[in-house]
Amino acid sequence: ELMVGRAIVDMYPKEQAPIGKEVFRVENLTCQIANNISFSLRKGEILGLFGLVGSGCVEAVEGIIGKRAIQSGRIYLDGEEVEIRTPIDSKKHGIAYIPSDRKAEGLVLIHSVKNNLTITKIDELGKHGLLKTKKEKAYCETWIKRMGIKTASMNTMVNMLSGGNQQKVVIAKWLLTEPEILIMNDPTRGIDVGAKVEIYKVMESLCKDGVSIIMVSSELPETIGISDRMVILSDGKIVGERKRKDYDQNEILQMAVKGR
Repeated sequence: ELMVGRAIVDMYPKEQAPIGKEVFRVENLTCQIANNISFSLRKGEILGLFGLVGSGCVEAVEGIIGKRAIQSGRIYLDGEEVEIRTPIDSKKHGIAYIPSDRKAEGLVLIHSVKNNLTITKIDELGKHGLLKTKKEKAYCETWIKRMGIKTASMNTMVNMLSGGNQQKVVIAKWLLTEPEILIMNDPTRGIDVGAKVEIYKVMESLCKDGVSIIMVSSELPETIGISDRMVILSDGKIVGERKRKDYDQNEILQMAVKGR
């Protein structure tokens, strides 16, 4: 409370969003240490992929978005098989990815909040080598307000922001693309507890709007607190799946450590 300047009443503000039909499915995906991974995702659902370091969770999602080459497997979006070879392909199919290392992969640190926010919309904003500055400004004002990004101005260098506000910029730039599927890899890594709660609230709001989320996290309390369903991985394989009503922290941890 002293650190963030206010009381944290509910660390995981989980709300019940309506969960609809299946919108995404992975079948028998193999990518580096991730072996024969299969799972589905429903509209408005937060699916937690949980495992310890080396479990294969990260490799699986990086294979899905085309960051890593997959050896085998199929990906279905709204019931139709799609081919994703690069992150550009995943963006075209309405899949957005929030990396775990925002400074190395999520941001251009020597550029402004504005440039970082609108980079995913550069094709729309650019015409004949010129930017539509009014539209760019409107995008920035909307998302700075919606995400509660604390910055002196949209022209502030993004490396001057706190870790939590930097993470909000990363999330906002991908929400600009209006994704159907949002994959978040350790979305609250290295930020203070207050910013974590704000990001959880954003996730809940997105689900109410019909966005489906896959969250990779090595923090079990976080995964239990915010997800609707959980897939547990160990040594590159899926070793269990649990619905929210069946979560048992000790059981899940044992599966993650020892497998089935």
